[in-house]
Amino acid sequence: MTEYIHAPQINVNEDQMVLVEWTKTAGTRVRRGEVIAVLETSKSTYELQAEAEGFFYPFADAGITVGIGEVIAALAETQEQPAPPALAAPPEAIHVNGEAVPAGGKQWTKKAELLAQRHQLNLDDVARQFGGRTITEDDIRGIIDSGGKAPAAPRIDLHDLVDDAYPANHQQRVLVLGGGMGAALVLDVILRTPSQRPVGILDDKPDLQGKAMFGVPVIGKMNDMVALWDAGKFDALVIAISTLIPVREKLYQQAVTNGIPLANVIDPTAVIHQNVALGQGNVILGLVRIGTCSIIGNNNFISAYSNIEHHNRLGDHNTFGPGVMTSGDVTIGSKVKFGTGIFVEPHVQIGSDSIIASGAILTSNVPPESLVKTKANFHIQPRNG
Repeated sequence: MTEYIHAPQINVNEDQMVLVEWTKTAGTRVRRGEVIAVLETSKSTYELQAEAEGFFYPFADAGITVGIGEVIAALAETQEQPAPPALAAPPEAIHVNGEAVPAGGKQWTKKAELLAQRHQLNLDDVARQFGGRTITEDDIRGIIDSGGKAPAAPRIDLHDLVDDAYPANHQQRVLVLGGGMGAALVLDVILRTPSQRPVGILDDKPDLQGKAMFGVPVIGKMNDMVALWDAGKFDALVIAISTLIPVREKLYQQAVTNGIPLANVIDPTAVIHQNVALGQGNVILGLVRIGTCSIIGNNNFISAYSNIEHHNRLGDHNTFGPGVMTSGDVTIGSKVKFGTGIFVEPHVQIGSDSIIASGAILTSNVPPESLVKTKANFHIQPRNG
């Protein structure tokens, strides 16, 4: 049986590649796992290995551009050369992250297609301007930034008849990571924020799959975030897991590594004063106050009634229980976990990776990796005892 070799998917957002060279000559017998070709995209070089044993016969010349799914060679059981690719009946499409990609490739990447669609650019006209090479997201951004306008064609294949057709100034579509109690808090804020709307929840718990919260469905597991982003299903994500700092940090890093933006979810009742620098991925709940000239990092979860006073500096991945009150000029590192009802005096510095228990009153600096506990000052007994 002849095994036909198809050009593989190398990068998720590129549908074409250059066949740099064949490392075997026609008629050579190759073993499974041997490198038979070198392929190259705009971002990486890939060594193509034989997936079976047989006599190698190439169908494409080195140096040309080939598309995903295109038949480029064959491995035959005998030294008799197999039929050319025109008779080999290659597949009509392959699937990448669950999405069909036409065999032979396209002239643009998926991210370029989505961005062009949002800005009503006709990709066929853009493709002619670029001489037939694969169009990337950066190419489309260049056209947009330079003010160039390719002719827009009427679209009949819109997924969202409003957002896709009229992309200007639409609500930010937010994907929520985590389906526990923290998700209820985050969704409550998003649903009361005019500029945002939730589009789905991801959670790894099997019993949550197919369920919904506030009518927002659980649409998959955590590792689906990249596929959903590549498919253009959301504009930014937010992590709703409140107290598990290692999990928050891991999910944040996965998003950043894959170029996925994180949304700041800020309750409409929160007050953020002038000249506050705010990172990304922060959750700021009801009646929180952040004083002027404060610097807030990334991926912090600040619970209700907390007060971050003026000229505070806050790192990344910190979590605050309700009612944490800092005074002016307080510095907090990263990955610090605060309990409930905590007071911090002016100029105090709190080191990273520390835990501050509920009820603490901090009057001096806390070194990194510290645990601050409070002594119980009450006891409980029966009323008639």
